[in-house]
Amino acid sequence: MKKTGSYSAWNPGEIIRTEMEVRHWKERWLAPFLGVSPEEVRDLVAGRKSIDDALAKRLASTFGMSAQFWRNLQQCYDEEQERGSACAASGK
Repeated sequence: MKKTGSYSAWNPGEIIRTEMEVRHWKERWLAPFLGVSPEEVRDLVAGRKSIDDALAKRLASTFGMSAQFWRNLQQCYDEEQERGSACAASGK
């Protein structure tokens, strides 16, 4: 059955990867800004590591987006993975 009026939540790592590409950054360059290792940056980008509140704040500071943006993105992605359905566009 085809879904209408919904969207597929993005893995937050896809946004991080895009932001890194725009800036021509490597994982080892981003890691100190986020207070994590380059391996953890790779895990973020691959979707193997979730964004917690502290990391959301550091991502916001680094990329100029709000911490709430990162928390919402992670929450929506997690909900979609759990349910296997698209997250509501209401900001969940």
